Amino acid sequence: MPIYIDSATLTALKAEKGRIGGTYADVAEAALDEHIDHVGEILQQGAANRSAGSSLPKRRKSPQIRGGIQVQLRFTKAQRDWLDEKVAEFGAPSRSVVVAVALQLQLGTRAS
Repeated sequence: MPIYIDSATLTALKAEKGRIGGTYADVAEAALDEHIDHVGEILQQGAANRSAGSSLPKRRKSPQIRGGIQVQLRFTKAQRDWLDEKVAEFGAPSRSVVVAVALQLQLGTRAS
């Protein structure tokens, strides 16, 4: 499953992967386990801001993610299905955004 992250998050992801002796997916699983509620708050707040004011449907924007370096995660079908539920629940543009925000929170690369 591809995700897109910024260069600072990629650097931190590589370091964390080496530190734990695991895979990128292992780091992403830990990030999602620990931060999914906060990810939901961030993404739902962004969706609310996009819908405030005019009744004109807005184009989907993802200001939460800076950059676009592709990383492949080996997630199971059950994990991808769970992410799809979170995408719908949070109004997120994609699975990638949900995972990328969780990684930014876990790795300390999220801009305030």
